[in-house]
Amino acid sequence: MAEDQENNDELVIEEGADAAALAQQQQIAAMQKAASEIDLVVLPLACINEGKGAPLSMGVQRWLAQELARTGLKAAAPVFTAIAEQQGRKVPALLVYKDPWVDARALEGAARFPNATRLIAANFSVSEEQLTLEVRLSTVHRGEGDETTVEVEVEGEEGEEAKTESRTVPGRLETVGTWTFESKAETVGEKFLEALKTVGEATGQTVEHDSWQTAFKTQNPQAMLSFLVGLGNLSALQGRTVPATTDQLINPLMDAINRDPAMDPAMEALHAMVDLIIGIQPDRTATPLCLQALSIAAQRRKDDAEAWHHLAAVARRMGDLPTAINGFNQAFNLEPTNIQIAVNFIQTLRGGGDTENALKVAQHAAEQGNDGPPVLALLGSLLIEKDDFDAAEPFLRRAVEEGKIPSAYGDLANVLWDRSDDDTDEQKEDREEAMTLLATAVGLNHVAKSAIEMLLDLAMEEEDDKATELLLGAGEKHATNAAVLTSLTTFYVEGENPEEARPWLEKLLALPRRSLDDDAFARRTMLALEIDEFEERYEVAIDNVNSGDPGKQNEAAVFLREVIAKDARYWQPHLMLALAVRESEGDAAALSHLMNAVRLRPNDGQIRQLIAAILRKQGRPREAVEHLRAVVALNPRDVEPVISLATCMRDANMFAEARQICTAALQMIPNQPQFEAILASLPPAK
Repeated sequence: MAEDQENNDELVIEEGADAAALAQQQQIAAMQKAASEIDLVVLPLACINEGKGAPLSMGVQRWLAQELARTGLKAAAPVFTAIAEQQGRKVPALLVYKDPWVDARALEGAARFPNATRLIAANFSVSEEQLTLEVRLSTVHRGEGDETTVEVEVEGEEGEEAKTESRTVPGRLETVGTWTFESKAETVGEKFLEALKTVGEATGQTVEHDSWQTAFKTQNPQAMLSFLVGLGNLSALQGRTVPATTDQLINPLMDAINRDPAMDPAMEALHAMVDLIIGIQPDRTATPLCLQALSIAAQRRKDDAEAWHHLAAVARRMGDLPTAINGFNQAFNLEPTNIQIAVNFIQTLRGGGDTENALKVAQHAAEQGNDGPPVLALLGSLLIEKDDFDAAEPFLRRAVEEGKIPSAYGDLANVLWDRSDDDTDEQKEDREEAMTLLATAVGLNHVAKSAIEMLLDLAMEEEDDKATELLLGAGEKHATNAAVLTSLTTFYVEGENPEEARPWLEKLLALPRRSLDDDAFARRTMLALEIDEFEERYEVAIDNVNSGDPGKQNEAAVFLREVIAKDARYWQPHLMLALAVRESEGDAAALSHLMNAVRLRPNDGQIRQLIAAILRKQGRPREAVEHLRAVVALNPRDVEPVISLATCMRDANMFAEARQICTAALQMIPNQPQFEAILASLPPAK
């Protein structure tokens, strides 16, 4: 936890094929290393009853591998995929085996794990009456001369019959044991545990569970089955496939939690699934559905701090600060000594402008014994904001000495710089220590904003040569840190030769990942270098756009087009040009410019609302709905965008969706007249 706790939840711009390729190569290398360490491969269960029960079979496969790994075996449960076409795109699709396992195919599956010495190939059949599991444990031989012959059917030439040919697969399987388990629904848990223990014994391992209830941590058979289906869905997601919609992926785990809220494995799987779904975002409702699932789970598991914490983190990502703050508060009350919960709670309050309560939480955490360096660093920083420098110093010193928290170096230097009287020995000593702290901060693997901002202030306002030297050194060492690059840009732009900022701007714009604000800053600053008197002319153009005077708006449009010609990826001129030409050139022209703006600034509610208004005016409410959804996601506690969304859905004949939104809204705001009016205007539900 010695890392700086500053965070940035903004959207980021990602560019650079080289960076993406490097990340992919690193991921592949990590996967290959992990695969090389596997000793036992649990192959996907073949669903021999026409592929029925595939999610359950994948859950059983994953559970067997997990439990065997707990005994000390290096076990893996791979997911095999093939490329399929979906809505015109090539995507990975799950391979569901419907034929019983044969040696050649099993060896091909195990080939991805070069050092595996054993494998499990099982056939799975499920019907309304019973479940059957045929398990075969084999030793894998890969020596010289070890190969397996398989007969394959090859299509003949046109007019000829198919032929059978023999081919060989490297390796040979030697059967250790074969077991068959049959069960009705009410005893399936016992049979799964029996299969696990049998395989464990055959591999020389001991399975500690004395009952299926202790193995699955539930007394409820249906909760166990729902959990296994959810675990199968999780395996599919981790195998980079999206086998179903978000609600279909989540529902089995939610069913398990609803049936048995104390079932920890189901909650652990839900945590992992939510993180994957939000990362993949298979559909536009992914994040709200994940938020809803975590909210229900937290309510069902009121004493689970991690459930509340995860709910809060997802809510914060959506911009729903009230829900986030409530979730962090619940988690903090349950575990006040948890460093990560305290840090996230404090940062969320602070980010929302509530520094008073952020300070109270930080002080309470420290009083409760939560004295982790990241918490102390935040406490010291908040005390500085209150101008209580003396109280901040001991906390910042501990954060530096015990945790080397990057932000604490700059904050402690800030405390020391001006605390002593001018021209005294104490001031000299304090400032020397402060500069030493800043030099150390620059030398860390990550340099915090607090240190960079102080160096910038000293370099610009006090013209301190040492601070200037350290700032330039930070630029060399941290050439991919956006805060460093923006500070150096500011230093030169406001100096005697603004042109010296150009190399730093070019580095900032070349970052593979940067926030939208950093990107906008860099582009606007670069325009100031490219266009004479840019800032003055740009401010005049904005005033002209907002004046409502057609002549001034046309004049502004000419300049804005000049700006866009210089850099078409700076978002604001597109928005201002749309406003400038809407009256003179019409909605279609304005919409074209707005669409350029929203591609560059997708999280801007004003742009989305303007687009939606024009689309509705043009009789295209279904297209407007997509933009209003984004506005609601950006302002989840604002009622007006929700009303606009429900109204637009009604106009687009999306009656079920409109009814769902109004019903949910009325649960939050009973008797709200506009939602009631929209509901009343909808046709009867089918």
